Amino acid sequence: MIKLCEISEYVNEKIDISLISIDQYIANDNMLKNKKGIVTASIFPTNVKVTKFKKGDILVGNIRPYFKKIWKATFDGGCSQDVLVFRNKENISSEFLYSVLASNNFFNYVMLAPKGSKMPRGDKEHIMRYEVNIEFDHELIGNYISSLTDKINNNEKIIMNYNKLIEIIYNSTFLPNEEFVVFDERVNRKIKKDWNVFSFNDIPKCRIIKTGVEYFDKKNYLPTSQIDGELIEDGKDITYENRETRANMQPCLNSLWFAKMKDSIKRICLTQNSQWFIDKYILSTGFFGIECTEQLLPYVYSYIAFDHFESIKNKLAHGDTQQAINGDDLNYIYIPIPTNKELLDFSSKILPILKIKNNLMYENQLLFDLREIAFNSFI
Repeated sequence: MIKLCEISEYVNEKIDISLISIDQYIANDNMLKNKKGIVTASIFPTNVKVTKFKKGDILVGNIRPYFKKIWKATFDGGCSQDVLVFRNKENISSEFLYSVLASNNFFNYVMLAPKGSKMPRGDKEHIMRYEVNIEFDHELIGNYISSLTDKINNNEKIIMNYNKLIEIIYNSTFLPNEEFVVFDERVNRKIKKDWNVFSFNDIPKCRIIKTGVEYFDKKNYLPTSQIDGELIEDGKDITYENRETRANMQPCLNSLWFAKMKDSIKRICLTQNSQWFIDKYILSTGFFGIECTEQLLPYVYSYIAFDHFESIKNKLAHGDTQQAINGDDLNYIYIPIPTNKELLDFSSKILPILKIKNNLMYENQLLFDLREIAFNSFI
């Protein structure tokens, strides 16, 4: 066993934030929990110095270390002081260092001596005393775990690119052009003569999913906080008997889900090949669920994801503390419904993409599990 300080060092070099873009900036807030990497920052400070990191460095979120926020840098950039930057020494690879720092044993060790109680942070000196097992072929282990991580990240990039493709197809098909001649106040846009408009409570061949779940032995509970856009982070495991009252929404095939709360963009789309999701998860009552026919699902999903749906939802949201919409508010959110021919044509293009996305999400679940086995077995 050797100490972490023997194979790595902290990076403390500073640069002015004006030298990087928001896409190169990492803060604790845009690092995802449970080793899921990063998203683009939503806040970009000015007139500050940030820690300069390089591609291959390991970044670890140091606020509430039990959230297990970690990312191996894929580009050069800068990060806030709440993020620790580790760089491997010459005797070890960055792949193996990532494997060490991403293990549950490491995060548990950090939480043995935190600084602060309400918002604990890792003690930098304590961290560097962490003992590392190098009896195994650490290069092989590091490369194996790195390959799993690369595959997970690549799948997520493919999913995001598919989302962009769906948006392009949707906009080119259903955004107004010279064929859209009838202005409808309910949707505040022009539609075609042979289209109809319905409230979300009255969409033909769709139903709003009611609260209530079937009996289960153990499942994973997903509150809205565990969803970032469409990226899923596992919540806590629950049983039917010990679940909290909000763990009361049953997912089903051919359904889509969105968050009720204002300014909360959370979406789930379950196709015919999403049984893995149904077997694993119970959703929070913070979601609205809509079950659709397979023909309608791609269109309703796209309308929620890419049109002005979120702005209407936000305007209708109400409440003293956490503003959100309720079931009655769905009577005032309208959706134009194209002809059956148009829906079938759109579905034939989009449904296969949605199914591929679900397959990639499921593959990532399996890869996460494999990676955790490797972390806990060798590191």
